Amino acid sequence: MTRVPRQFEPGLVGWWDIRRAAAGETVRNGSRYGQSLDAALENMDPGTDRVMTGRGWGLDLDGTNDWLSVPDLKALQITGPITLAIEIQFTDLAGDDGGLISKSKAAGKWFSNAATKVYELGILNDTCWFQVSDGSTANNATSGTAALEDGAWHQIVGTWDGSNAADAMKLYFDAALVDTSAGTIAAIQTSTDLLAIGGYNTAYPFRGVLGFAGVWRTALAPSTIHALQTYLRKRPRRHRAPWFVRPSPRALRPSRHAHVPTPGPPSRTVCEPAFRAKYFCGARGRYRVFNAAEYRFYRDNSAPPAEDDAPFATSSTLPATPADAFANGTWYISCSYFNGVLDSGFLPLGPRGETYLRLDLAAGAVSGSPPAAPMDWRLEVRPGGVIRIHALYFQSDAALRAGQWSIAYTVDGSNPAADAPDNTKAIAAAGLAILQYDLPAQGDGTTVKVRLQTRRDDGSWVYSENSTIKTAVASTGSATAPTGADRWPGRVGSEE
Repeated sequence: MTRVPRQFEPGLVGWWDIRRAAAGETVRNGSRYGQSLDAALENMDPGTDRVMTGRGWGLDLDGTNDWLSVPDLKALQITGPITLAIEIQFTDLAGDDGGLISKSKAAGKWFSNAATKVYELGILNDTCWFQVSDGSTANNATSGTAALEDGAWHQIVGTWDGSNAADAMKLYFDAALVDTSAGTIAAIQTSTDLLAIGGYNTAYPFRGVLGFAGVWRTALAPSTIHALQTYLRKRPRRHRAPWFVRPSPRALRPSRHAHVPTPGPPSRTVCEPAFRAKYFCGARGRYRVFNAAEYRFYRDNSAPPAEDDAPFATSSTLPATPADAFANGTWYISCSYFNGVLDSGFLPLGPRGETYLRLDLAAGAVSGSPPAAPMDWRLEVRPGGVIRIHALYFQSDAALRAGQWSIAYTVDGSNPAADAPDNTKAIAAAGLAILQYDLPAQGDGTTVKVRLQTRRDDGSWVYSENSTIKTAVASTGSATAPTGADRWPGRVGSEE
């Protein structure tokens, strides 16, 4: 996961910076929603489809069936102002169509009618389209793509400010405004379908190299779009933070003419920020220019809070018990720390690094929130057409802990449905649970799609949220390593 520059954080929902992404079968989301919005590589090999470019890493989409899937989250069900941004590199598509970012009400319905559109950015007949729909009417901003078909990196950004102004819809190429159009809808319709980047399986797959994608629930200002273009034009550099750099003895040798250390080459660049911070912070006790430090608490009963929301309570210490009451329903709670000068941004509170906790209340008491999703899972192609599932799960809270693995799979190319298992396996009542499960053998070359969740029996089954789908191709030959396999520490046992 890459750190998002603070100027791009207001309203940010999804941030997928492939240029800085580590190798693997997912592209980590850099926004405050964390791993809940990680993008999974579909029909792609991280070893061959991840290519080095002049601006860092990119994903080489083949224009046949390569794409990235992002599980649905309420934060992606945007009804008001919105921004979709992408960085791509391609040559003449020769009339080919390519989806870039899309959410619809039916799987694979790119550039479809207004009834199934939600929001999308893509290329159709050598024209770039940015569209939003309320279910009956679609608003569009468009422009020809001839200027982009030169094999260089380009940024495409579409914004809707949520109004019916004559220029409510805007489309930008490389931070330059290329089209505006009127907004005629009151709100974007919602959908629980996944977010697709780079196409949707065989429906309008994009052919080119993908470097970045982002989604905001606000209309970015032209100055911010220009700043985003400047940021994306910079080649990512691998470097350590100043406080992790061990400068040479020469760099820390005191100057004969001053009472502070004088960094010398080659360590000046990495040392000066650290020294500057040291002496600035040293002024706190002398001048009392800092405000009081405090923890700030945020809440929302429709979606995880945004960092530009106002806190509903503060406290100088933790743990803290806010005096405010909570009505029945589902609440999302976030927390940040203000040190007197700077705010930390939302702290990672969830079991997977999410910057929020979910609280479900019924009749004034805590009810059953969904169990945590698997910590990690992957697919392994075994001999004889067998696909093996490996997974890890842990949740210390016995009241919320899942009791079963929920395994759904398809062999016809469709996506397995959520909360509808084809098979289940028991999860131990405590400790780390490890799943190793073989799906029924399939014919050579069969595409197997798997959705893995956990579930708990509260009288009716409660399933983990934000599940992802992984894909493997069955082989009757020799086995392969699990896709994206990393070493897991130790082996506690297995559940088969």
